[in-house]
Amino acid sequence: VEPWEMRVLTAVRSVSTPMGIVLMDKLGRRGSLLLGCLGSAGSMSVLVLSNTFGHASGLMTLSFASLVASSALFELCWAPTSFQLTTELYPQELRQHGLALSHVFNYGIKALEMQLFPLLLGVTGLSPLFGAFAAVNVAGALAVFHLVPETSGRSLEEVELQLWQEEE
Repeated sequence: VEPWEMRVLTAVRSVSTPMGIVLMDKLGRRGSLLLGCLGSAGSMSVLVLSNTFGHASGLMTLSFASLVASSALFELCWAPTSFQLTTELYPQELRQHGLALSHVFNYGIKALEMQLFPLLLGVTGLSPLFGAFAAVNVAGALAVFHLVPETSGRSLEEVELQLWQEEE
């Protein structure tokens, strides 16, 4: 990775995170997560295709652009929304413990991913691994669409009432 590429990624991520907070309120929680999943699936697919068809200068630029897009989409959509949504889904009496468990699980998954990524990249190569990432994002979009309630613009009490009524 070239130093200028790291600077571009850092700048994009730094700008995208605060913009994600605004986007989350415009699209709603589900809309933001769906955009993140489907956008990342698309950018990962472009990365796979550009890597599969060669290493010409233009294709390498396309690969880098799709990687930047995926990073921006994560910071725009998943980074702020996942933290906000978890605060809205747990009932009042379970919220503190639920948030703590959510964060512990989140950090555990991140640590596992960071340890497994280089190993899997070495075993499978770039295209199969990022193809798998694209598939996981499509599955994530389906899960978000079918399982995540929209909480934007609703009070915590309204969300809690809806979730408890759905369970009964």
